[in-house]
Amino acid sequence: MPMSMRDFHGFDWDISDDSDVESCFDMPHHPHHGLGLIQAMDPYTTIIAARALVEEVLIQLDVFTSGESDADQDLLAKGRRLAARYDFFQRKLDADLEGTSSVAASVERYYAECKEFQQVCTLAMREHEGL
Repeated sequence: MPMSMRDFHGFDWDISDDSDVESCFDMPHHPHHGLGLIQAMDPYTTIIAARALVEEVLIQLDVFTSGESDADQDLLAKGRRLAARYDFFQRKLDADLEGTSSVAASVERYYAECKEFQQVCTLAMREHEGL
């Protein structure tokens, strides 16, 4: 009998078979990859995840790039702007007492922008390492 557990959403997970884990790594790369998971979360969790993506990339950029080139400066500036927008969305969610879908959609777009920024920065860092 396979071992399973029920998470807080009521889904059954078979924890004795990890073959599905390997297939996750073979998924095609897409700029909005991960949005399905994020859409299942509440908007507050989504903006926190987006902010974490940006903060992590900014730390990596600081380590891997010289910061002297215009391209590096542009990436750092864009990252700072994305990080600053977190506060805007936090206030917007706090003010949205009715929980309208327009705010949730804005938060999802923000996450998609942060994810795309992460991918652009990862590519830039790989190119920088190849020099």
